Amino acid sequence: MTATIEDFANTVAEYETLAIKSGEWDGIDAPEFSDDGVTWSQVWPAGATPAFARVTVYRKNVRAPHVAVIAWAESLPALDEWRQLWERKPMTMFGSAAKRAAIRHAFREVVGDRRDADETDPSAPQVGVATASVERRDWAVAIDLAESVADLDALWRHAKSLRERTPALEVAYTRRREELATAPEAVVDVVRNSHVIEEPAPEETPRRTAPRDHLPPADGNRAARRARKKGARRGR
Repeated sequence: MTATIEDFANTVAEYETLAIKSGEWDGIDAPEFSDDGVTWSQVWPAGATPAFARVTVYRKNVRAPHVAVIAWAESLPALDEWRQLWERKPMTMFGSAAKRAAIRHAFREVVGDRRDADETDPSAPQVGVATASVERRDWAVAIDLAESVADLDALWRHAKSLRERTPALEVAYTRRREELATAPEAVVDVVRNSHVIEEPAPEETPRRTAPRDHLPPADGNRAARRARKKGARRGR
């Protein structure tokens, strides 16, 4: 596959998309170039390669901006087709690489530690990687099939350990995590007992007998009693 400027531009656009989705993106300055690290300019003469490039990224709620400075000698790709493209378009490729470095520096938690095709040396030995061909996992499908946040996070850590994360997978992971985190929890009916326990009725408090002073006496009213008393005295 031939390396193209469009491929590189799409990679940088993916970095920006991830940073913007975080909600903390606050802008980026145009790339600047320098031959001595002192005098900087946004343009560079054709036919020459700048020694340094820098880009400034701004993040909300962060007082100091993030400035990434990269050197041409350290950033030039090892792969021939990428190196030739850089040498033909130094401002475009070197400037975009500085953008990528600045966004990665400012938004490490969303971009990750990935390295892209122009940043890797295919001839360099890879420590801990078996020489036999290994079938690569379809991470996009695995992310879509994750059924819980815990499963998804474990899957993502595994992808990170294998260095197979990409901006596209990062977007898929973030989207799926939001779906799982905001999904309504399943309603679980818990049956504590298979029978109903009848509770005893509460004991009634004994009622106090109401006063009976307002009722007439059992042997008649007061007038009758006085009359009987008078008759008894007269009969004496």
